[in-house]
Amino acid sequence: MIIKEKPGGVFVILEAPLDGRPKWLYFFYSLVFLCAEIITLIGFWESDMAGISFLVFLGAIIALFIVTARFGNRAFASKKLWIDGEHLVLIDKSWFRSGSQTFEKSKITRFLFHDRAELTDHPLAGQSMDYLGFQTEQKVINEMYGENRISFDYEDGRTISFGKDLYSWDYDQLKELIFG
Repeated sequence: MIIKEKPGGVFVILEAPLDGRPKWLYFFYSLVFLCAEIITLIGFWESDMAGISFLVFLGAIIALFIVTARFGNRAFASKKLWIDGEHLVLIDKSWFRSGSQTFEKSKITRFLFHDRAELTDHPLAGQSMDYLGFQTEQKVINEMYGENRISFDYEDGRTISFGKDLYSWDYDQLKELIFG
């Protein structure tokens, strides 16, 4: 988390593009699927197809493009927070989407930090060595979709959750910036 003082408020960068291991994994996955898409396109152009095989190749190309775009979108997504005297603005940016949500500070309640859950061993993991990789995969999944997030309740009953892989001292800093 990076905090920058600006005229009129404070700008907080919660997630930057290619920031952390999960985003690099998303980037790597997008490259793998891009290579698969290029190979499929070459096979598509080099062959004389008709009927069902044409539709199968076309479907594969479209599916690979969607997967590549989604992984790339996640890798280069960013989340920022603008805090001024009366408002809190959450800003989400990615390749295909950009949006913001504005909240009045006076209507925010239950500002909480959600710590990452304790990781339990995978049932098929070996005790001395993880020969099959089950425990390693479990750790990667926990890191990619883990907690360490901040949430608050807003006046209309919604629970807003933001941030990823934040620390408790980041929460303390944000709480001080927002509520003084």
